[in-house]
Amino acid sequence: MFWRIVMVLLLIVLGLVAMIKAFVNESSKLGGWTPPPTTVELETVERVSWQEQLTASGTIEALDYTVVASEVAGQVSSINFRSGRHVEKGQILVELNPSLDRAQLGPLQAELDLARKELDRTSKLAKRGAISRADLERAQSRVATARAALETQDTSIDKKVIRAPYSGELGISTIDLGEYLRPGDPIVTLSAIDTALIGFSVPERYIAQLREGLDLMLTTDAYPGVEFAGQVQ
Repeated sequence: MFWRIVMVLLLIVLGLVAMIKAFVNESSKLGGWTPPPTTVELETVERVSWQEQLTASGTIEALDYTVVASEVAGQVSSINFRSGRHVEKGQILVELNPSLDRAQLGPLQAELDLARKELDRTSKLAKRGAISRADLERAQSRVATARAALETQDTSIDKKVIRAPYSGELGISTIDLGEYLRPGDPIVTLSAIDTALIGFSVPERYIAQLREGLDLMLTTDAYPGVEFAGQVQ
């Protein structure tokens, strides 16, 4: 049994040797096998300047932001803006009905005219010594009071015309035509976005590299492909 196993192993070894010799002979006939050459790409080395960059995410805040509100009471007679549009400084946004205020101008003007006539008559009497100094001062006070009332009414009428305090982008209107506004009632938000504040956080290891005047480049999904320049302040 032992010799039979040995004979089988010898036959296997002889067979492997014969196969190796046959492979070597065939390779010799073909001139030998060599692997295909390796493909490489060459490119000229150029000197370029490299600047370290830091990328961070942040939030944008308008430098100027306000809620435009009415300073006086009145009924909305005209809305001269559209939500989300750009407006220039001084542009009329809303007009309130001034008819009641203007109706009071007549009586106030008449009162001022009467007070001036009374002051003129009192001044002449004072020069002749016919009345006291106190009477003259009271006449002068009535003129000043009537003038102030008329100027206050004129100012109130002027405030019925509500204008943009600066150029910027409007938000969404909160009023309707014919609505009655009280002093302080909000009308629309106004943001100046030509200059904005950018708030962002950076890892602590980069803080020492930040300095005032360092250039920034801002991108936002709202304006794809557009870059906005800025500086660290």
